[in-house]
Amino acid sequence: MMLQTSVRSTSPNGGRRSPPPPTMAARGRWALVACAFLAAGCARDGTSSATASPPVPEEPRLDLFADAPWPPAYSADPLWVRASAGDDLDRARLARRENAGSLLGVVQSGGSLGRVALSAFAYSSDRRSVRLALCELCGRAAASSRGLLLDALLDAVLNAPPTEETRDANADARCTRALEALVQSADTAPAERDRAAVVLGRLRAP
Repeated sequence: MMLQTSVRSTSPNGGRRSPPPPTMAARGRWALVACAFLAAGCARDGTSSATASPPVPEEPRLDLFADAPWPPAYSADPLWVRASAGDDLDRARLARRENAGSLLGVVQSGGSLGRVALSAFAYSSDRRSVRLALCELCGRAAASSRGLLLDALLDAVLNAPPTEETRDANADARCTRALEALVQSADTAPAERDRAAVVLGRLRAP
């Protein structure tokens, strides 16, 4: 009976033979795979950085005490100049010539010109119609200017005669949200919270 023997490949020193080293072609294939992964990662990084939105700059605070030269259209207007002297009759005349929306637009320019416009605003019969814009100005005003704007808002809501044109539930709802945020703000003074609470009570009334 013949015995079959299996022959194992051994190294000259008697151990098991090591697998052959990878060929140049195999090493090339692995290099190509690694480069592909690196390229995909770089493409994703580049896309995310390219599509990232730039930061939105914060809207500047409305400051009625940051004085600046008046634009020529106002500094050369006799009625604006007389109203700046503090005469109530001239302020009332200015309010009759300009409507509440126009005056509130000048208020947003800030400084002494904005203060003059706000002082004339109290004489505008249609000032209640712009209460929403005034609420929003109160929310973005500097702390030193917030009291003046809340006084104007309080007067507009309590004293300006309501008309069918000034009834706007959507404006009242948005104004309410703006004032609620102001009341909850940590930098709102107690007296300003009280004014805002009075306006909120009127806006919420049926």
